[in-house]
Amino acid sequence: MTQDNKPNEQPASPDSKEPTAAQGTVAQSPEAPKKPESADSAPTPSAETELRMAKAQAAENYDKYLRMQAEFDNYKKRTQKEQSELLKYAKLPLLKDLTGVLDNLERAVDHARKSADPSPELASMRQGMDMVIKELNDIFTRNGMTRIEAKGKPFDPALHEAMALVETDQHPEHAVVEEFRPGFQLHDRVVRPAMVTVARPPAGKPPAGEPPGPESSEPEK
Repeated sequence: MTQDNKPNEQPASPDSKEPTAAQGTVAQSPEAPKKPESADSAPTPSAETELRMAKAQAAENYDKYLRMQAEFDNYKKRTQKEQSELLKYAKLPLLKDLTGVLDNLERAVDHARKSADPSPELASMRQGMDMVIKELNDIFTRNGMTRIEAKGKPFDPALHEAMALVETDQHPEHAVVEEFRPGFQLHDRVVRPAMVTVARPPAGKPPAGEPPGPESSEPEK
């Protein structure tokens, strides 16, 4: 019997396996990237520097607080003053309208006094109007409104309205000669000026306080 001549093949043991290329390389863990050092990085300020900066900031904040407090105080004072002024003169429009009513009543009473009618009805009506006039004047006084003094006083453009100039030597220059319509003021505010006539010196007479011109004299021959 013939047998093929074959080389003797021995099974390779599991420990004798050659390492493969994949097994021959050892896996290495990746290194973490290093942060580049910044050339502009400032050094950490010291505690003394931080304290100085904190004090400067606190002083600045306190100065701002004082300024805001002063502005608020000024605003509060201004608002209180405006409210006080508003309340002080709140009745001015009504009182001004009542002055026209007073004018008409006084003209009616003056006309009744000049009337030649001696009837008791007219006298009774005049007495009633006098009472109304007195009541209106009392209302004005209670609310702080008074008449402006005019007749015989020096002319004041803030209180008087000149309707005409009268040449006279019986009154000082710029004095009020006559009052056409009374004026009123509420506290220190003029409600309406008094309508008046104002005195001025007669033509050819120098104003008061100004010396007369030199007398003309013929030169000696």
